[in-house]
Amino acid sequence: MQAQIMINPLPDVDFIFNNNCEGDLSIFSDMTLLDNDSIISYLFNFGDTEYTYTDDSVVYYQYNNAGIYDVNLTVKTSKGCEDSKNKFIEIYKLPSISFDYEGVCIGSPTSFVSNLISDSEITDWYWDFGDKIGDSEIKDISYTYNYKDTFLVTLSAKSDQGCINYYNDSIIINDIPEAIFYVNKHVCLGDEIKFFDHSLGNGSDIVNWEWSMGDG
Repeated sequence: MQAQIMINPLPDVDFIFNNNCEGDLSIFSDMTLLDNDSIISYLFNFGDTEYTYTDDSVVYYQYNNAGIYDVNLTVKTSKGCEDSKNKFIEIYKLPSISFDYEGVCIGSPTSFVSNLISDSEITDWYWDFGDKIGDSEIKDISYTYNYKDTFLVTLSAKSDQGCINYYNDSIIINDIPEAIFYVNKHVCLGDEIKFFDHSLGNGSDIVNWEWSMGDG
């Protein structure tokens, strides 16, 4: 007895992607080559215990932690042939940032100093001072607020790998105190002069007074 059998070629499995940042969607696109056949399924194993079984040649996946992952794609054809390929994807860590500030009064500069906690190299900084007026692309800066309020200040930083992270904090800008005093304007030489302070804190407690008597 004789029988003819057809030996079908295996799929030439390949796929492409770009290294990405943690928390961003990574795109995996199938580039498998076939000869007189069609693909019926893709099995992506993303190297972190997660996988996707699909008939779509493009899949999206989000890595939440930085690292290097061994990604495997297994392709199955309509004729039952199956093969796979492994590639490594690198997921970059987001820059870890914060900031400190000093000076919280209207009309006086507030100094903002950025802090880089991770070992990323930062290529771009951006400040939003929360008053719908001011912003800056300078790493450390002073900014003057024109009115009192609570402002949500946001700092963003972009690493040399293209990863962007954000940090924000609320800052309260206070009104300046209003210095007011009363004194008897008609006194005689040698008399004791009494000065009566009636200054307004304008929302804050006055903690320090400094008098200048004008006599040198």
